[in-house]
Amino acid sequence: MDLAFLFIRTANVQEIGLVIDRPGMKTAVVEIKSSKIIRDEQTETVARLGHDIPNSELFFLSRDPEPKQFGGVWRERIGQIIAR
Repeated sequence: MDLAFLFIRTANVQEIGLVIDRPGMKTAVVEIKSSKIIRDEQTETVARLGHDIPNSELFFLSRDPEPKQFGGVWRERIGQIIAR
């Protein structure tokens, strides 16, 4: 699979840590945190900025062992995002 990896920073210094262009699939918009427990409000930036990227899926990557979805943002591990 020929993937392209991007980083986005807005003029007001909001960031999306990783954008993965996955040919034949939706673009993965990914926020990354090392925390094991993620709260819903931590997904707000990726949700807000990610919705401006057409044909995309939103992810919040953490050490949380269980995949979950909050407000349209999937919390998963990296292997699940690539293979999706």
